[in-house]
Amino acid sequence: MSEGPEVDSASREINGMMRVALQLASRIAEKMARNRERDLEQARRESTERTRELAQRLETDRAGIEAYLRASFDDQWWNRAQPGEIADQWQHAQAWQEHSHVAAEAAERIRTETAKRYGIDVNAPGADEKIVDSLLRDAENRQARAADERGRARSDTMTASEILDEAERVDAERSDETERNETNGEDVEPQAPGGDSLCSVAEHDYDSAERRGDDADQMRAAGLAEEEVATRMRADLDQARHPVEAVTGDGSHPKARKGRARRGKSAERTMTGR
Repeated sequence: MSEGPEVDSASREINGMMRVALQLASRIAEKMARNRERDLEQARRESTERTRELAQRLETDRAGIEAYLRASFDDQWWNRAQPGEIADQWQHAQAWQEHSHVAAEAAERIRTETAKRYGIDVNAPGADEKIVDSLLRDAENRQARAADERGRARSDTMTASEILDEAERVDAERSDETERNETNGEDVEPQAPGGDSLCSVAEHDYDSAERRGDDADQMRAAGLAEEEVATRMRADLDQARHPVEAVTGDGSHPKARKGRARRGKSAERTMTGR
C-alpha cells in the first residue's frame, strides 16, 4: 500500500539529490586523480628528493582515506547515511581505487548498496549535467577567491557534500532576501522626502509648541481673554491628542515638545535630524 503523496514526493527529492551528489562526486574524483598524477609527474621531473617527499605525503593521505572509507562496509552506517555522506564515500573510493585495495572494495560496496537502496547506478547516476556543471563552477570560483584572499595556491579539498551544503545555504539566503524584499514592499507607510514616515512627521507637527502658539493667536484674534487662552493652553498641554489617536482610540498622551519653533520648520527638523 502506498504511504501517500508526501512520502512519494520526499522519496523523489532524495533520489534526485542522490543523483546530483553522486555525479558531483564522480567529477571531483576524476579531477583529484588527475591532479595526483600530475603532481607525481612534476615531482619526478624536479628531483628524486621531491618525488620521495610527495610519495610519503600520498602514503599518509591514502592511510587516512582508507580509515575513512571503512564506514561504507558497515550495514548500520548505510541505514542512516545521507546522500551527501554516500557521495563523499564514493568520491574518495573512486579517486583512490587504482592505488588502494580498500578503496577498490569500498567502491564496489557503494555500487551494490546504492543500486539496491536507491535504484541508482553510481557510474551513470543520470543527474542533469547543467546542474552539476553549475554547482562545480560555483564551487571552483569560491575556492579561487578564497585562495586569492589567503595568498596561497588552491588545494582540492572540496567534496560533493560541501558543494551541496554551500548551494543550499546560498539558496536559503536568496530566498530570505526575496522574502524580506516582498515584505518590505507591503504595507509601507508613506515616507517624507527626508526619510521619516509622513505619519510621524504629522504627529510631530501636531504635538508642538508651534501649533499651540498658532492656536493661542487664533483664540486671541477671536476675542478670548488672556486668562481663558492660558487655561485652554494648559489643558492642551495636559491632554493633547493627535486626531489619528482619537480615531484609533489610543489613550496614550504624547509629551509636549518645549520651546517655540518658527512656522514651517518642524517637519524639516524631523526629516533632517536637526
